[in-house]
Amino acid sequence: MRRKHKVGFSRIFAAVIGLILAVQLSGNTVFAEFNLDKECSITVTTGEDEFSEDLKSAKLVLDIYKLADAVQKDEAYETYSYETKAASPEFQSIIDKVNKKQAAGGNEEDWKDAWDTFAQEAAEAVRSNKTKALDTVSVGSKKEGLSTGLYLVIARGSDLEPYGCIKDITNEDGKNVLVGTATTAAWNYYFRPLLISVPVREENGEYTYTTGEPGEWTYDY
Repeated sequence: MRRKHKVGFSRIFAAVIGLILAVQLSGNTVFAEFNLDKECSITVTTGEDEFSEDLKSAKLVLDIYKLADAVQKDEAYETYSYETKAASPEFQSIIDKVNKKQAAGGNEEDWKDAWDTFAQEAAEAVRSNKTKALDTVSVGSKKEGLSTGLYLVIARGSDLEPYGCIKDITNEDGKNVLVGTATTAAWNYYFRPLLISVPVREENGEYTYTTGEPGEWTYDY
C-alpha cells in the first residue's frame, strides 16, 4: 500500500494544532501558591479527530528536553525568567532571546510568533548537537518530577531516532520549518516542536507566567 502524502500544509497544521491544543489543564488540577522549588508535571495528547485511530499505529512518543531553570526575577513579584545553569549550553542564546522578549512584552500574537521561533531554534540546536533528551514518554502519559523552567517537547514515532526524526519541510508560505515525524502504513505525520513553561497561571483558559495577570499558579500542565 502506498503511503499518502497530504498535499499542502493543512494536514501538517492539523496534526500540530491537535498536539498543541491538548496541552491543557486536567479536571483534577491542583492550584497552589507561587513556589519555584515545587515539582511539576506535563501531559501532552494528540486530541481527537478523523486521524486518531490511524495515528495510534505510529506509536507516538515525546522527547522532553530541559532548556532552562525558572528563576524569580524579584522577590516582591510572582513572576520568573530563565537561566540555563542546569541545561545544555547550546540553548543559551535562545534563552537570552526569551528573556529579552519577556522584558520587552508584546501582544498575544507577538508572543505566539516568538514562541514558535524559539521552539524552532531549540529543535535545530537539538538536531545539530545531538542533545540527549531528559526523558522520553508515551503520548498521553504524565511526566512527573520535573523542576520548574522551560521545556522543549518533540513528538516522533517510536521507531525513529530522536535526532533523525527532526525534518525540514516547506510550509504553504514557502517557509522552511522543522518538525518531528511519525509514519503509518497510510500517512506521514508532522508535528511542530512545542515549548512548555512551568508553572503557569490560568485564567479563563489562558496561560501565562507573568505577575501582571490574574489567576492561580498550577504546576500540573
